[in-house]
Amino acid sequence: MNKDNIIFILVRPNFLGNIGSTARVMKNFGFSQLRLVNPPRNYLDAEARKMAVDAFDVLKKAKIEDSLSNALGDINLAFSTSACQHRTEEPEALGRLVSKIEEQDLTSNNKIAFVFGDERDGLTREEIARCHELILVPTEPTFASLNLAQALGIVAYELSRSSGLVNCKKATTSEILPNGREEDELMQLTSILMDRANFSRRYNRELVTMQLRSALQKMRPNKREFDLLRGFLLRLNDKLEQGQPEPKHRKDNV
Repeated sequence: MNKDNIIFILVRPNFLGNIGSTARVMKNFGFSQLRLVNPPRNYLDAEARKMAVDAFDVLKKAKIEDSLSNALGDINLAFSTSACQHRTEEPEALGRLVSKIEEQDLTSNNKIAFVFGDERDGLTREEIARCHELILVPTEPTFASLNLAQALGIVAYELSRSSGLVNCKKATTSEILPNGREEDELMQLTSILMDRANFSRRYNRELVTMQLRSALQKMRPNKREFDLLRGFLLRLNDKLEQGQPEPKHRKDNV
């Protein structure tokens, strides 16, 4: 497992102690890639520094973003955690997910993110939909809520524990996945096409777009398949913009 391709993302973290503790637990298990989405302005202050202990370097070099979409721009696979009230589908068990990452050697050519919401409200439905899958950390049902740093620590431990224990095949070109920026571009092309085809109404447009993104993520196309789909949408939008009908017979070479 290439730990440099594992990124932990905290969305709107509230408490400086938690921010510092996440940096510490990441370094405990050999991870160093941290991103913060809209953190407090004083996220490097004394409380965070104290809780980070000797891992303040992880926090100091963390990338700061103003939206989850931007934070996922170069990410190929994103996994979210959420409060129960936001779950719309069955989450993936953490152990099974880590096994898939190892068996498919996904970190060789792809960046993988684990996304955590703020301590009070977690991730929004829209932010969960922006990720590919939900993950589940098994806990006692009567007291399921985990502290932010503890939840991240469990994920980091599972990833670290499995690292190097499985003889994985070398990733091939077909296993390289599109990143978040490319996915956003494809959804923009889809949105333009929906407008031109009068496919959705204003009141349900956001829901339809979210469901289409979810369908795309479940298919998990590799880079070649994704580029074919993007190329098709580009060509289709161009033709509709020009107002030119398609010829009845075409002999394009693909």
